[in-house]
Amino acid sequence: MCPDQAVRTVLEPYADGVPHAELARDFLEYRRWTGDEPLLLVAEAAAASTGQGFVDGIKPTVERFRDAFVATDRVDSFAALAALEREDEAL
Repeated sequence: MCPDQAVRTVLEPYADGVPHAELARDFLEYRRWTGDEPLLLVAEAAAASTGQGFVDGIKPTVERFRDAFVATDRVDSFAALAALEREDEAL
């Protein structure tokens, strides 16, 4: 069995019944809980990459980021996001 098939064999049971085409379409059309704000999509992706759960980690992290940076216009572009210091208390 090739590695791709081995991975597929393990993952496919988890995909049974998941509306993957609809979920992909929602993602591509920005129908997400963060709306169509690209900065929040990046924040969500960053939080998700840490392995946190959605309810206990990702969602509260993105909400804090939104409240501290996006809602206050402190971060209004990718350049402003990139310019943040990693030691920033609000992060």
